[in-house]
Amino acid sequence: GYRLAKSPDDITVSDIGRATEGVPHLMRCSVESGKCEIVDKCSHRGYMFTLEKKIDSLLAATTVSALLLSRRDISSI
Repeated sequence: GYRLAKSPDDITVSDIGRATEGVPHLMRCSVESGKCEIVDKCSHRGYMFTLEKKIDSLLAATTVSALLLSRRDISSI
């Protein structure tokens, strides 16, 4: 098992993901500039960057406490 170094109120899903997996990304070009062959022609890049930021914001806004509370609410149904 694991022991938390901080309160569940102070740990976000983003913190856990970054600690275990590194910086999250949907596309290679968001972390490895110059590695994509179609970056100059990609029509999805702007949308995907926006989506990536929104996902990261959601993960950063969700605490471990919130996850535990939502699990408790679901299990009582």
